[in-house]
Amino acid sequence: MQVYDFLDSTINWKNRVFLKRQTEWSLNDVNVYNRFNILTITANSNIDELPNGQFRVRPTVTGFGQLPILPTISLRMNLAKKVES
Repeated sequence: MQVYDFLDSTINWKNRVFLKRQTEWSLNDVNVYNRFNILTITANSNIDELPNGQFRVRPTVTGFGQLPILPTISLRMNLAKKVES
């Protein structure tokens, strides 16, 4: 099996005030290297009948990759109470 590595990064800004509410901003990057990373592998087999009455099994394995680099921005806001000015 090949060596597998990946890099995700996150930057958080906590204790910020936005619309008079306590907030936390996050900037996330998934798959920073932008490499093909296997997300799922599916194994199937095809059975063929040969003219002489025998059967041949052909296994197939396919991999579905993860999305390329995926940046996201998120905002978490405390709606329970307002921040006093």
